[in-house]
Amino acid sequence: MRPTVLLIVLMALVTLSANGQDLKKVVDIVVGIEESLKKRIEDEGSLRKGEIISLKKDIQDIRQSISLVSMSGARTPQGDADPGIDELAHRLENLEKKVQQLSDQPQTAALTESLSSSVAELKKFVEQNKVASPTYTVGGQIRYRTEADAKGFAPEAKPVWFSLLRSCLNLTLKPAQDVSALVQVQDARVFGSGSSQLARGTLDGAAKALDFHQAYFVVTNLFTFPLNVKVGRQELVYGNERFIGSAAWTPIGRTFDAAVLSFVPDGWSVDLITSKLIGSQTTEVSENFRGAYASFRPITGHVWDGFVLLDDNTAEIPKGVDAGASKLDRRTLGAYLRGLLDPFEYEFEFASQSGALALNDSAARATIRASFLSGSLGCVLETSSKLKTSLTFTRISGDDTPQDGEATAFNLLFVTAHKFYGYMDYFPTLLASYGLEQLRLTVSMSLTNALGVSLDVHNFNLNKGMNVTDGQGGTSVQRSLGQEVDATLNLKYNPNLTISAGASAFVPDVVMRPVRGNATAFWSYIMALVSF
Repeated sequence: MRPTVLLIVLMALVTLSANGQDLKKVVDIVVGIEESLKKRIEDEGSLRKGEIISLKKDIQDIRQSISLVSMSGARTPQGDADPGIDELAHRLENLEKKVQQLSDQPQTAALTESLSSSVAELKKFVEQNKVASPTYTVGGQIRYRTEADAKGFAPEAKPVWFSLLRSCLNLTLKPAQDVSALVQVQDARVFGSGSSQLARGTLDGAAKALDFHQAYFVVTNLFTFPLNVKVGRQELVYGNERFIGSAAWTPIGRTFDAAVLSFVPDGWSVDLITSKLIGSQTTEVSENFRGAYASFRPITGHVWDGFVLLDDNTAEIPKGVDAGASKLDRRTLGAYLRGLLDPFEYEFEFASQSGALALNDSAARATIRASFLSGSLGCVLETSSKLKTSLTFTRISGDDTPQDGEATAFNLLFVTAHKFYGYMDYFPTLLASYGLEQLRLTVSMSLTNALGVSLDVHNFNLNKGMNVTDGQGGTSVQRSLGQEVDATLNLKYNPNLTISAGASAFVPDVVMRPVRGNATAFWSYIMALVSF
């Protein structure tokens, strides 16, 4: 086949392809090219320089036809890529292999380079035009927990037994390679909470806590950049959850109505977060949470995070010297560092808060000056049993003079408190305005591959002292809250079932006794989690 004839045929082919007709004709022409090139390569010794140039022109014409086919968006009426495209790619790959066998000769080496470029271009076109079948995944969890609550500090108090059930059904959809969505329906209830008027609760079908726990979509590699966007009702979990967490221990858990833009190049990431906490369609007054959270991996085994978080309440103070100003404008700036230095591991987190807040509707806004500090050092004592111990100190600044124009009590924002401040969940909520200082010793180990145990011992103090009246009527400033011990057992029964149980005791000290009582408080639980 002469190059001129080949060019005329290819021009006709381009016209057919542009009209969306059958690409099988493309394959037939490539077969002809293949046979022509095969013969020319066999007779290579008699080729003149001009004919070698013509062969290169043939390859250029092939590339041009591929480009025009790509522009025509060749698809079947159902939206699938035409199967002739895949066959064309296969033919060109075979042709490439044959030419590569003679690549040690100057003329055919040039042909190989040109043809490889054509094949690469076609492969890229095929991948871009393949329509992936939409996929979906159904999963969920059912979590049952029974608690025995004797946390009232009353002597010989009988525990209150109650059971909690949380059921989640997840549907994950992936309509395209870079688009996905999650819908999570959740029901959370206390056993026996049905209406007594409806057959003693047995006919009560009104689900009080049935909701879309999460409903969001995700777009990845936005505009071919390492950008992801996630919009909708979603859990936000950052760092170790001291400031932004899902609070998964609670029956319902925490979600945000939010949008997150993530920049995720290799080795580090930055998330820009915006969320409306409280607001409506009929007023501009709202409470909002925004921020930026960056995570870096400077060296293997170490992760360093930095964050700037903003939360506000745009409602205006109605009267007083700051009338018209917003009730809250708070900024939290901090860092979280963790890593491994075998056999040691460390965690260090600190944050400061600034801004202004209104203590009431008429007083001048107080200037926020608060701080948070936590450091932990752990050591693996024995590798086979994963015997590990760690010591953690945490300081949350408090405020013992709230009317002095400075707000020095640190706000933990959206903390997952249960995992840090004792399983009996007194702190940091109780006496929060005074702050907290906590020393925690943890020992954990694996008894078997499936069974693990841990023991936590806490000592709690207020950061700012509180006036306490003793039995004789005397008053003094005190800080000691008491000690808590938490023992926990975790069993991974199988990949879908996890069982855990725990028991805790709290011995009150001088501050807790007049606030709650003198007796030791107890609490225990057993929980089963089925995931599917």
